[in-house]
Amino acid sequence: MRLALSLLAVLATGPSCTSGAPAGDVTPVTVLDERAFAALLANPDGGLLVVNLFATWCSACRGELPAIDRFSKSETDLRFAAVSLDEAGKTADVQVYATTLRLGLPVYHLSVDDPVGAVGRHLDVFNGGIPVTVVLGKDGRVHASHMGRVLENDLERLVSQARTAAGTSG
Repeated sequence: MRLALSLLAVLATGPSCTSGAPAGDVTPVTVLDERAFAALLANPDGGLLVVNLFATWCSACRGELPAIDRFSKSETDLRFAAVSLDEAGKTADVQVYATTLRLGLPVYHLSVDDPVGAVGRHLDVFNGGIPVTVVLGKDGRVHASHMGRVLENDLERLVSQARTAAGTSG
């Protein structure tokens, strides 16, 4: 009986995570076409915008997204966006993935036929590989970038580099 109650408690609260949204909440995912992606990158709200490009099948991405989510909570003067490059029509998979990781930062799905090509047309630093993290200034230009898995100390370095390039302090 005690084992059954313990199992029910685990099932009711969901998997243990150290990040993001409370257990049981569904992480919303906003679908972007290429025009909306370009508008996001133009950074019309100003300030610094940290954009992480990921895919649900990318193991390095799974390891870094919770770190980015935690970092986003400590850097309240920055805006964050996690953009999935999963193939078009896979938004439900992206939502399950983001919810499983309990991400609290804004999550987007670039749902176009060629997401890699779309990103390449709008980010000069993108070479087709993921994960990639870029920091955009209020002018929409890339002020710092990191190819590969990013850790919290990498994020601190990127933000510092971008603040210097943008002429802002944090």
